[in-house]
Amino acid sequence: MSFAWITAIKELKRRMREPATFLLWLAIPLLVCLLLGLATGSRGGKATPPRVHLLIADEDATFLSGMLVGSFSQGALGDFFRVENVDAAEGQRRIERGQASALLVIPRGFGQALIDRRPTRLKLVKNPAQRILPEIAEQTLEILADGAYYLQEIFADPLDMIRRAQARSGADISDRDVASVAISVRHAIGGAGRYLFPPALEVNVTHPASSSSDSGPDRMTSIGLLFLPGMVFMGLFFTSQSLSEEIWLEREHGTLARLAIAPSSLLAVLSGKLIAAFVVLGLLAAGALGGGSLLFDLPAARIPLAAAWSALAGTALVALLLLLQLFAPNARAGSVLTSLIGFPLLMVGGSFFPLDTMPSFLATIGRLTPNGWALTRLMELLRSEAGPVEILPPAAILLASILVLLFVAGRRAQIIAGGA
Repeated sequence: MSFAWITAIKELKRRMREPATFLLWLAIPLLVCLLLGLATGSRGGKATPPRVHLLIADEDATFLSGMLVGSFSQGALGDFFRVENVDAAEGQRRIERGQASALLVIPRGFGQALIDRRPTRLKLVKNPAQRILPEIAEQTLEILADGAYYLQEIFADPLDMIRRAQARSGADISDRDVASVAISVRHAIGGAGRYLFPPALEVNVTHPASSSSDSGPDRMTSIGLLFLPGMVFMGLFFTSQSLSEEIWLEREHGTLARLAIAPSSLLAVLSGKLIAAFVVLGLLAAGALGGGSLLFDLPAARIPLAAAWSALAGTALVALLLLLQLFAPNARAGSVLTSLIGFPLLMVGGSFFPLDTMPSFLATIGRLTPNGWALTRLMELLRSEAGPVEILPPAAILLASILVLLFVAGRRAQIIAGGA
């Protein structure tokens, strides 16, 4: 068995004797994924929007007030509002306890005021402990109020006929008056029909051929899945940095100096370390992506290849950071040097902020960075935009980079050991 494999097995056994360190490395991306899942409520690749808990006290109890209450549960508004009917006193108490986003009180006479085209006032009590959700309720109510005004203008004649019929007959309106009102409503709708049916603007949405892969059930639309690849690479960076810093244990304990006069070269020792790093990083990537599959319904079939690619990219990062450590004068300087280079790359390369959310010029720069380039390939694997055949050329580039970095690091380690 070659000395490289012996070193790799030794390193892996050492990891097994330090499970706490391995679990800590694994916890970084898993914890971030968990927080993203809790924050976005992501399941099935879709983010669940927050809902406004709206309490409504309908003191008018008429057909028109019922229409207002029902409008918060219809169509798109039903996805943003959770409506609960209460009386005004109970609603006020629950708002004071912070148990809802807002309380809407519809006063008596609301419906008749709309018929009479008289001003009326709705009362909205907002929860002071919340900011966004009560504001959504207020703005929605303002839109509905504007809509009621325009409906009053459109149906002015029918409303006048209803008011006159009520004045003549009281609460009971005759069949003749009902027929007259129906005809008037029909005329009003016909007059406004060219503005309402069909809409004045027609929007045609087209999708370029290049974006066809973004459609369908496999599209990564949730916030969690948007951040997941970057979080995985962030975890790989911290682990790679920790692995690279261990070279200082070899230097401080004289291991490098003893290995320099051994039959096996230092290049074999460093090769074994990188083989062990590939295994460790592969397990970490598989764990992080596996957690992402549970939180965001990522298909399990995509995980093995994505984890292997992540491990290969992480190994290249270990080789780069290891080379930087070998050029540093001491352990503290090596840690500072790798951080100064690594953190800007993480920020620009899509770990802190997804590349898809960056300005176009900054995203272009980010994709040209080493980690941004590797992160883009990972996203393509997770989106099924790339498979084993497509990933082979980038994998060959990574492998060649690892070999070059390994050769330079081996020469540098030989110089350091000789000088010691």
